[in-house]
Amino acid sequence: MALPVEIQLRIFEEVVDTLPWEEVWRARLVCNSFDHETTRIMVKSPRFEIESLWFGPGLSEQEQDRQDTRMWTTLPIRLKSLYLHRKIQQHDRNPSVFSGFVRDILNLPNERTSAETHALTDKLVDAWMCSKFRPMRPFVDSTDYHAHMEWAINDLHGGVIEWEPLEETLNLALATSAIHRNDCSELRTLLSQGVNLAQESVRFGILPLSEAADVGSNEVTEILVANNYPVTYGGTTELYLPFNALYTHMMRGNKEGVKIWGDHLRRTGQDISEYLHPLDTVGFSDTEMVLFIDGEFGDELGGPLFRRKLFAAAVYNKEAETMQGLFARGGVDINKMEGEKNVSPLDAVLKLR
Repeated sequence: MALPVEIQLRIFEEVVDTLPWEEVWRARLVCNSFDHETTRIMVKSPRFEIESLWFGPGLSEQEQDRQDTRMWTTLPIRLKSLYLHRKIQQHDRNPSVFSGFVRDILNLPNERTSAETHALTDKLVDAWMCSKFRPMRPFVDSTDYHAHMEWAINDLHGGVIEWEPLEETLNLALATSAIHRNDCSELRTLLSQGVNLAQESVRFGILPLSEAADVGSNEVTEILVANNYPVTYGGTTELYLPFNALYTHMMRGNKEGVKIWGDHLRRTGQDISEYLHPLDTVGFSDTEMVLFIDGEFGDELGGPLFRRKLFAAAVYNKEAETMQGLFARGGVDINKMEGEKNVSPLDAVLKLR
């Protein structure tokens, strides 16, 4: 018979300062209400500050980096937010790179009320949680503050990218937060002020267009195409390699997002085939998405020829359901794969087993 939740919480409160963090986090899984109560207890523990939410040191620096990255990636969003807010509050006593950046931004000339400052801090925390910096520990651990106050991020051409002005960091953070929160009104306001969503923030490790592709709503996507942003993004620094928003929406299973970008490419006279390759389409999509793309854009991408190429890609990716769906639509020769001389799908599957 399980102990009452009240007793479990009492036990948890007694041992939270000594249990390994792995066990502390596992306790959250008992139920939703228990998760809320354990979080409340955890943030009161001195360990929440002292241990920086990390496990003990790894056997090597590389292992420690991997461990820290895993810890930050799996940390619940609510705990990340609480932790980062705590870092900001403690900056005078235990400064970190992250809290230093936030303090610098908050100290920019302004006429904000205390409520507006609090709201801005929330948005800066939101934006930082979208950062691609990994591992995160050097940016939030006060013991690494002085060692990491200066660093360089390589660009993709061998040069060095310097920090952008603080005002630009602020605007990029606000745009990223607006996308994350689906605050389209603020996003439109920022765009009207000339904020460039295609710019990376080296200081915060964020790129608004990447956040829009990863989690942005369809309304956000509509705003992007209305402002003539390209379907591709990234490529300035090593944090964000060049990528295609169409593929990101495919991976999300977001048909409407794919259609919005596809229609935009049509309206602007761009060649859709430059952005939708059969092998990548199958690799990034489930069967439903592949069939949607074939139906929506297939004629423009080559009709039966495009379908045969999709079928060949499905064979080499061992996607039996996709193969079946494409074959049922017709135009596919079961005895020969497009572009492969004297190779049948059956032969290819047998060789790839």
